[in-house]
Amino acid sequence: TENKVAELLHQSKLKSFESERVQLIQEETSRNLSQCQLECEKYQRKLEVRLSEKKISELQAQNSEYQARLDTYEKLEKELDEIIMQTAELENEDEAERVLFSYGYGANVPTTAKRRLKQSQLNEEKKTLLRVKNQMAADLERLLNHRE
Repeated sequence: TENKVAELLHQSKLKSFESERVQLIQEETSRNLSQCQLECEKYQRKLEVRLSEKKISELQAQNSEYQARLDTYEKLEKELDEIIMQTAELENEDEAERVLFSYGYGANVPTTAKRRLKQSQLNEEKKTLLRVKNQMAADLERLLNHRE
């Protein structure tokens, strides 16, 4: 029976040692898992930052492209305004159309309806003012001739 007790004691020590070893392995594995999870989170944040930076870069490039296009359109719009104002000063419509064609614009100048309406109103106002000016000049000349 002493042998049996010694054997059982020996087996108990082995099981205890093996249990401690398994527990140490489990603790190390748990630490490794925590470390890997932290690294994974860190890399996910880095990835999010990089994706955000990439998106910002793309949006800035797109914004620059749109700004360049807008600048071009604004220059064209200004040029078109100047040409339309120049043609509005001409009384002969054929001459006005020739001026438009000389700048590369045909009779159907591509502008928005709102813009064409505004230009049309401005042209009408100029024509009205020109008529009033001419009428006043004619009246003045008649008055001056009548005085003599």
